[in-house]
Amino acid sequence: MTPETIADVLAEAFGADPWPSPLRRFTGDKAHLISLLKKEMRGKQEAETIKTGLILGSLVLGEAAERVFEATFRTKLSTSEIQLLDQRQSRSDTDYKLLNGDGRQLYRINIKFHGTQFRKAREMVGLDPDDCFPLATYKIKSALDKQDQEHLPYLFVIVTGTEISAEAIQRNMPGVFLEAAHLGKKIIRSGKRALEEKIVARFIDSESDRFQEVIDAINEARWYVISARRAEKLMKDNLFDRVFALRMRSFNRAYRNAELDMHFSFSQDMMPLEEFLKTIGKEGHFKVVGMLERGTI
Repeated sequence: MTPETIADVLAEAFGADPWPSPLRRFTGDKAHLISLLKKEMRGKQEAETIKTGLILGSLVLGEAAERVFEATFRTKLSTSEIQLLDQRQSRSDTDYKLLNGDGRQLYRINIKFHGTQFRKAREMVGLDPDDCFPLATYKIKSALDKQDQEHLPYLFVIVTGTEISAEAIQRNMPGVFLEAAHLGKKIIRSGKRALEEKIVARFIDSESDRFQEVIDAINEARWYVISARRAEKLMKDNLFDRVFALRMRSFNRAYRNAELDMHFSFSQDMMPLEEFLKTIGKEGHFKVVGMLERGTI
C-alpha cells in the first residue's frame, strides 16, 4: 500500500471531522500528510531491516561458534573412538551428535551463544552478571523429554565471554546483504530461513576477513557444558532463587515477551568444555554417559 492510498483512506474516514493529534495539523494538506506517511514507512522499513540484520548476525555467530567447536573437538579429545556427526542442516534443537566407533549414538549436543549480560543478576538471582547464563525452562523440559524418549543424554554447550555480538556484526555488514535478506523475505512465502542461511553463506565467502575476526574472537571465548539432567536438578533445587519470574508480580509487564528462564552459574554449575573432552578421553564415554544421566556433569 502506498502513502498516497493511505492518505486517501484517512481523508475519507475523517471527512470534515477534526483529525486526532498529531495528524490534525495536516487536515486539508494532503501533500504534507503524504510526506509524513513516507517518513513513517521508511522508519518502519529501517526497523525491519535492522531486525533482519540481527538475525543474520546471529546466524554468522552461530556458524563461527560451530566451526570453533569442531576444531576444539578435534584437537582436545584424546581418543579416536568418538565421532562428531553434524546435524545442523535439520534446523532442529540438535547441532551435533557424538557417535562411538561402531556408529552408536552417545550424546546429543545443542550449542548456545551467550551474548548480553543480565545486569540485574546479582539483585534478581544472586549471581554476578559475568557468571550468569539464562536458559528457558521449556528448553530444559524439551531436552529431557527427548532424552527420555531416545535414551540419549542431551548436552548444552555454551559459548560466553566474547565481545562479538549479533548487533556488532549487523552494524558492520554491507547493506547489500541486509537489503537482499529483507526484501527477499517480503517476496517469498516459504523458505525464509533457508534464504537467510544462503545470504549468510555468501557473506562469509565474500567477506572472509570479517568472518575470520568473528572466528578469532570466539577462539578467545570461554566454553562450558551442562547436561539437561543437571539443568533440571539445579532448577528444582533453586526454583524460586534462580527463576525469579516465579516470585515477581506482573512479570510479563516488566519483561514484555521475555521467556521464563532458569539462571545458571558458569563457575558453580557447569564444566569447562576442554575438561569435559579430557574426561571422555581419560574415563571413557561409557562412564561419561552415566555422569550425564545422573546429572553430575
